[in-house]
Amino acid sequence: MNLQPETAIATVVVTGVLLAIGSLLWLERRVEQRRSAGIARQIALTDAIHFELGAVAAPEVRRAWRGAWTVSVAVPLEREGTVGAIVRIAHELFSALDRVDVPRIRVVLRPQDQRLARLAAPAPARPKLTSAGAQLS
Repeated sequence: MNLQPETAIATVVVTGVLLAIGSLLWLERRVEQRRSAGIARQIALTDAIHFELGAVAAPEVRRAWRGAWTVSVAVPLEREGTVGAIVRIAHELFSALDRVDVPRIRVVLRPQDQRLARLAAPAPARPKLTSAGAQLS
């Protein structure tokens, strides 16, 4: 079978174009899968934190290209119990999802903006007054 040079060149070009398109589609699918996995973990972690502690933090979850997860969360650093609980919840959740004892996770703690923390905190109780103006306890 004798191919003309033009036919051989056209075949190589078409094959190259199809391979390039296929590679780009595969890469796009992988990027979307990684993005969806990060969003799913972020939602799961937010739900776990809110279930146990209330709405004290909103974590951001990202996955590095090498496979490790990064959890970035603004926390009230003056409340050590809350900070420890958030780290524990993240560790337990990622351990369960990855089915390992020690997950590949990096937790980045940022100080929470104090103005936002005060807005989210319940208002202090006001003393009740009688009609004469005296305080009741």
